[in-house]
Amino acid sequence: MHEYKKNKEVFRGDEFLAKKEFLIEMANFVGMNDLEKENWIKSWGEKELMKMCHLSNDEKVWLDKVCILWANSRLDDKEREVLRKFIIKVIKNNPCFFAEEFNNDRKIVLEAVKKHGSHLSNVSKKLKNDKEIVLIAVKNYQWALEHASEELKNDKEIVLEAIKNDVNIIQYASEEIRTQADIILKVIQRKGDTLQYLSKDVQDDREIVLEAVKNRGGALKFASKRLQNDREIVLEAVRNRSYSIEYASIELQKDREILKVLKRKRN
Repeated sequence: MHEYKKNKEVFRGDEFLAKKEFLIEMANFVGMNDLEKENWIKSWGEKELMKMCHLSNDEKVWLDKVCILWANSRLDDKEREVLRKFIIKVIKNNPCFFAEEFNNDRKIVLEAVKKHGSHLSNVSKKLKNDKEIVLIAVKNYQWALEHASEELKNDKEIVLEAIKNDVNIIQYASEEIRTQADIILKVIQRKGDTLQYLSKDVQDDREIVLEAVKNRGGALKFASKRLQNDREIVLEAVRNRSYSIEYASIELQKDREILKVLKRKRN
Protein backbone atom coordinates (compact mmCIF):
# COMPACT_ATOMS: atom_id res chain seq x y z
CA MET A 1 0.00 0.00 0.00
CA HIS A 2 1.38 3.39 -0.98
CA GLU A 3 2.41 5.68 1.89
CA TYR A 4 -0.07 8.39 0.96
CA LYS A 5 -2.96 6.13 1.94
CA LYS A 6 -2.08 6.83 5.58
CA ASN A 7 -2.68 10.55 5.11
CA LYS A 8 -6.05 10.53 3.40
CA GLU A 9 -7.86 12.03 6.36
CA VAL A 10 -5.97 15.30 5.77
CA PHE A 11 -7.53 15.71 2.33
CA ARG A 12 -11.28 15.28 2.35
CA GLY A 13 -14.39 17.32 1.76
CA ASP A 14 -14.26 20.04 -0.90
CA GLU A 15 -10.73 21.14 -0.09
CA PHE A 16 -9.39 20.47 -3.58
CA LEU A 17 -12.43 20.77 -5.78
CA ALA A 18 -11.55 24.22 -7.11
CA LYS A 19 -8.25 24.66 -8.90
CA LYS A 20 -7.36 27.70 -6.79
CA GLU A 21 -7.86 25.81 -3.58
CA PHE A 22 -5.70 22.87 -4.43
CA LEU A 23 -2.96 25.07 -5.91
CA ILE A 24 -2.93 27.09 -2.70
CA GLU A 25 -2.61 23.89 -0.71
CA MET A 26 0.37 22.84 -2.84
CA ALA A 27 1.94 26.27 -2.48
CA ASN A 28 1.51 26.27 1.29
CA PHE A 29 3.02 22.84 1.60
CA VAL A 30 6.23 23.82 -0.17
CA GLY A 31 6.48 27.08 1.79
CA MET A 32 5.86 29.74 -0.88
CA ASN A 33 5.48 33.36 0.23
CA ASP A 34 2.43 35.38 -0.85
CA LEU A 35 4.03 36.71 -4.05
CA GLU A 36 5.31 33.28 -5.08
CA LYS A 37 1.91 31.85 -4.31
CA GLU A 38 0.18 34.44 -6.50
CA ASN A 39 2.54 33.76 -9.42
CA TRP A 40 2.14 30.04 -8.89
CA ILE A 41 -1.63 30.22 -9.18
CA LYS A 42 -1.49 32.48 -12.24
CA SER A 43 0.94 30.22 -14.09
CA TRP A 44 -0.67 26.96 -12.96
CA GLY A 45 2.61 26.18 -11.31
CA GLU A 46 3.89 23.90 -14.06
CA LYS A 47 7.50 25.07 -13.88
CA GLU A 48 7.44 24.84 -10.11
CA LEU A 49 5.97 21.37 -10.34
CA MET A 50 8.86 20.32 -12.53
CA LYS A 51 11.35 21.56 -9.94
CA MET A 52 9.78 19.29 -7.35
CA CYS A 53 10.51 16.08 -9.21
CA HIS A 54 13.70 15.11 -7.37
CA LEU A 55 12.02 14.14 -4.14
CA SER A 56 13.25 14.78 -0.61
CA ASN A 57 11.40 13.17 2.31
CA ASP A 58 9.11 16.20 2.68
CA GLU A 59 8.44 16.27 -1.05
CA LYS A 60 7.42 12.61 -0.93
CA VAL A 61 4.72 13.55 1.53
CA TRP A 62 3.66 16.30 -0.85
CA LEU A 63 3.61 13.82 -3.70
CA ASP A 64 1.26 11.68 -1.62
CA LYS A 65 -1.15 14.61 -1.74
CA VAL A 66 -0.85 14.76 -5.51
CA CYS A 67 -1.79 11.07 -5.64
CA ILE A 68 -4.94 11.82 -3.70
CA LEU A 69 -5.74 14.71 -5.99
CA TRP A 70 -5.33 12.43 -8.98
CA ALA A 71 -7.98 10.12 -7.57
CA ASN A 72 -10.45 13.05 -7.37
CA SER A 73 -12.92 12.44 -10.20
CA ARG A 74 -14.13 16.05 -10.10
CA LEU A 75 -10.87 17.58 -11.36
CA ASP A 76 -11.27 19.27 -14.72
CA ASP A 77 -9.09 18.39 -17.72
CA LYS A 78 -6.66 21.25 -17.20
CA GLU A 79 -6.11 20.38 -13.54
CA ARG A 80 -5.56 16.74 -14.37
CA GLU A 81 -3.08 17.56 -17.14
CA VAL A 82 -0.98 19.63 -14.71
CA LEU A 83 -0.84 16.70 -12.32
CA ARG A 84 -0.14 14.24 -15.14
CA LYS A 85 2.91 16.25 -16.28
CA PHE A 86 4.21 16.31 -12.74
CA ILE A 87 3.67 12.57 -12.19
CA ILE A 88 5.40 11.70 -15.47
CA LYS A 89 8.36 13.87 -14.54
CA VAL A 90 8.59 12.19 -11.15
CA ILE A 91 8.56 8.75 -12.74
CA LYS A 92 11.37 9.76 -15.11
CA ASN A 93 13.55 10.68 -12.13
CA ASN A 94 12.29 7.95 -9.77
CA PRO A 95 11.84 4.70 -11.73
CA CYS A 96 10.43 2.81 -8.75
CA PHE A 97 7.60 5.28 -8.21
CA PHE A 98 4.14 4.15 -9.24
CA ALA A 99 0.72 4.22 -7.57
CA GLU A 100 -2.43 2.26 -8.29
CA GLU A 101 -4.39 5.48 -8.91
CA PHE A 102 -2.45 5.96 -12.17
CA ASN A 103 -2.93 2.42 -13.48
CA ASN A 104 -5.47 3.27 -16.18
CA ASP A 105 -3.83 6.45 -17.49
CA ARG A 106 -2.05 5.45 -20.70
CA LYS A 107 0.44 8.34 -20.75
CA ILE A 108 1.56 7.72 -17.18
CA VAL A 109 1.69 3.93 -17.57
CA LEU A 110 3.70 4.24 -20.79
CA GLU A 111 6.32 6.32 -19.00
CA ALA A 112 6.35 3.97 -16.02
CA VAL A 113 7.04 0.82 -18.07
CA LYS A 114 9.72 2.66 -20.05
CA LYS A 115 11.57 3.15 -16.78
CA HIS A 116 10.86 -0.33 -15.42
CA GLY A 117 8.77 -3.02 -17.03
CA SER A 118 7.80 -4.53 -13.66
CA HIS A 119 5.17 -1.80 -13.32
CA LEU A 120 3.08 -3.78 -15.81
CA SER A 121 1.94 -5.94 -12.89
CA ASN A 122 0.06 -2.96 -11.42
CA VAL A 123 -1.68 -1.53 -14.47
CA SER A 124 -5.30 -2.00 -15.53
CA LYS A 125 -6.50 -5.01 -17.54
CA LYS A 126 -7.10 -2.70 -20.46
CA LEU A 127 -3.47 -1.52 -20.56
CA LYS A 128 -2.13 -5.03 -20.00
CA ASN A 129 -3.70 -5.67 -23.38
CA ASP A 130 -2.02 -2.65 -25.01
CA LYS A 131 0.66 -4.04 -27.33
CA GLU A 132 2.87 -0.94 -27.31
CA ILE A 133 2.93 -0.83 -23.50
CA VAL A 134 3.57 -4.56 -23.10
CA LEU A 135 6.30 -4.61 -25.76
CA ILE A 136 8.14 -1.75 -24.04
CA ALA A 137 7.75 -3.48 -20.67
CA VAL A 138 9.23 -6.82 -21.79
CA LYS A 139 12.10 -5.10 -23.58
CA ASN A 140 13.50 -3.76 -20.31
CA TYR A 141 12.13 -6.40 -17.93
CA GLN A 142 11.46 -9.73 -19.61
CA TRP A 143 9.51 -11.15 -16.65
CA ALA A 144 6.78 -8.59 -17.33
CA LEU A 145 5.36 -11.11 -19.81
CA GLU A 146 3.79 -12.87 -16.82
CA HIS A 147 1.46 -9.89 -16.37
CA ALA A 148 0.48 -9.34 -20.00
CA SER A 149 -3.04 -10.18 -21.17
CA GLU A 150 -3.72 -13.69 -22.44
CA GLU A 151 -4.06 -12.24 -25.92
CA LEU A 152 -0.59 -10.68 -25.83
CA LYS A 153 0.97 -13.80 -24.30
CA ASN A 154 -0.04 -15.28 -27.63
CA ASP A 155 1.68 -12.52 -29.63
CA LYS A 156 4.81 -13.92 -31.27
CA GLU A 157 6.62 -10.56 -31.48
CA ILE A 158 6.16 -9.93 -27.78
CA VAL A 159 7.19 -13.45 -26.75
CA LEU A 160 10.32 -13.38 -28.93
CA GLU A 161 11.30 -10.05 -27.38
CA ALA A 162 10.72 -11.39 -23.87
CA ILE A 163 12.87 -14.53 -24.34
CA LYS A 164 15.84 -12.66 -25.83
CA ASN A 165 17.62 -12.41 -22.48
CA ASP A 166 16.08 -15.32 -20.60
CA VAL A 167 14.43 -18.26 -22.35
CA ASN A 168 12.81 -19.36 -19.08
CA ILE A 169 10.24 -16.66 -19.82
CA ILE A 170 8.71 -19.10 -22.31
CA GLN A 171 6.75 -20.52 -19.37
CA TYR A 172 4.49 -17.42 -19.47
CA ALA A 173 3.76 -17.63 -23.19
CA SER A 174 0.46 -19.06 -24.39
CA GLU A 175 0.09 -22.78 -24.94
CA GLU A 176 -0.23 -22.13 -28.66
CA ILE A 177 3.09 -20.26 -28.78
CA ARG A 178 4.75 -23.07 -26.84
CA THR A 179 3.89 -25.52 -29.62
CA GLN A 180 5.45 -23.52 -32.47
CA ALA A 181 8.51 -25.37 -33.76
CA ASP A 182 10.70 -22.32 -34.45
CA ILE A 183 10.19 -20.93 -30.95
CA ILE A 184 10.60 -24.32 -29.30
CA LEU A 185 13.93 -24.95 -31.01
CA LYS A 186 15.10 -21.42 -30.21
CA VAL A 187 14.62 -21.92 -26.47
CA ILE A 188 15.70 -25.58 -26.34
CA GLN A 189 18.99 -24.92 -28.13
CA ARG A 190 19.80 -22.13 -25.68
CA LYS A 191 18.70 -23.92 -22.52
CA GLY A 192 17.65 -27.54 -22.77
CA ASP A 193 15.78 -27.74 -19.48
CA THR A 194 13.18 -25.26 -20.72
CA LEU A 195 11.67 -28.53 -21.93
CA GLN A 196 9.87 -28.52 -18.56
CA TYR A 197 7.70 -25.58 -19.68
CA LEU A 198 6.54 -27.22 -22.91
CA SER A 199 3.57 -29.45 -23.59
CA LYS A 200 3.42 -33.22 -23.09
CA ASP A 201 3.37 -33.62 -26.85
CA VAL A 202 6.60 -31.63 -27.17
CA GLN A 203 8.19 -33.62 -24.34
CA ASP A 204 7.42 -36.72 -26.39
CA ASP A 205 8.89 -35.31 -29.61
CA ARG A 206 12.10 -37.24 -30.25
CA GLU A 207 13.85 -34.56 -32.33
CA ILE A 208 13.18 -31.82 -29.80
CA VAL A 209 14.14 -33.91 -26.76
CA LEU A 210 17.38 -34.95 -28.46
CA GLU A 211 18.25 -31.28 -29.00
CA ALA A 212 17.36 -30.53 -25.39
CA VAL A 213 19.62 -33.19 -23.85
CA LYS A 214 22.51 -32.26 -26.14
CA ASN A 215 22.33 -28.80 -24.65
CA ARG A 216 21.54 -29.79 -21.06
CA GLY A 217 21.66 -33.47 -20.12
CA GLY A 218 19.41 -32.91 -17.12
CA ALA A 219 16.57 -32.07 -19.51
CA LEU A 220 16.06 -35.84 -19.67
CA LYS A 221 14.10 -35.40 -16.45
CA PHE A 222 11.33 -33.64 -18.40
CA ALA A 223 11.17 -36.04 -21.35
CA SER A 224 8.32 -38.51 -21.69
CA LYS A 225 8.70 -41.99 -20.20
CA ARG A 226 8.97 -43.31 -23.73
CA LEU A 227 11.98 -41.12 -24.53
CA GLN A 228 13.61 -41.76 -21.15
CA ASN A 229 13.82 -45.29 -22.50
CA ASP A 230 15.37 -44.18 -25.82
CA ARG A 231 18.98 -45.38 -25.90
CA GLU A 232 20.34 -42.63 -28.17
CA ILE A 233 18.70 -39.89 -26.15
CA VAL A 234 19.96 -41.26 -22.84
CA LEU A 235 23.48 -41.62 -24.25
CA GLU A 236 23.48 -37.98 -25.37
CA ALA A 237 22.16 -36.89 -21.98
CA VAL A 238 24.83 -38.83 -20.07
CA ARG A 239 27.60 -37.52 -22.35
CA ASN A 240 26.46 -34.00 -21.50
CA ARG A 241 25.77 -34.47 -17.78
CA SER A 242 26.61 -37.70 -15.99
CA TYR A 243 23.96 -37.17 -13.31
CA SER A 244 21.23 -37.39 -15.95
CA ILE A 245 21.50 -41.21 -15.74
CA GLU A 246 19.10 -41.02 -12.79
CA TYR A 247 16.33 -39.85 -15.16
CA ALA A 248 16.77 -42.75 -17.57
CA SER A 249 14.52 -45.79 -17.46
CA ILE A 250 15.51 -48.60 -15.09
CA GLU A 251 16.38 -50.71 -18.09
CA LEU A 252 18.80 -48.16 -19.58
CA GLN A 253 20.42 -47.45 -16.22
CA LYS A 254 21.82 -51.00 -16.54
CA ASP A 255 22.80 -50.71 -20.22
CA ARG A 256 26.46 -51.68 -20.74
CA GLU A 257 27.33 -49.05 -23.32
CA ILE A 258 25.69 -46.29 -21.31
CA LEU A 259 27.52 -47.42 -18.16
CA LYS A 260 30.86 -47.35 -20.07
CA VAL A 261 30.18 -43.78 -21.20
CA LEU A 262 29.22 -42.87 -17.67
CA LYS A 263 32.42 -44.39 -16.25
CA ARG A 264 34.61 -42.51 -18.75
CA LYS A 265 32.73 -39.30 -17.98
CA ARG A 266 33.25 -39.66 -14.24
CA ASN A 267 36.94 -40.55 -14.64
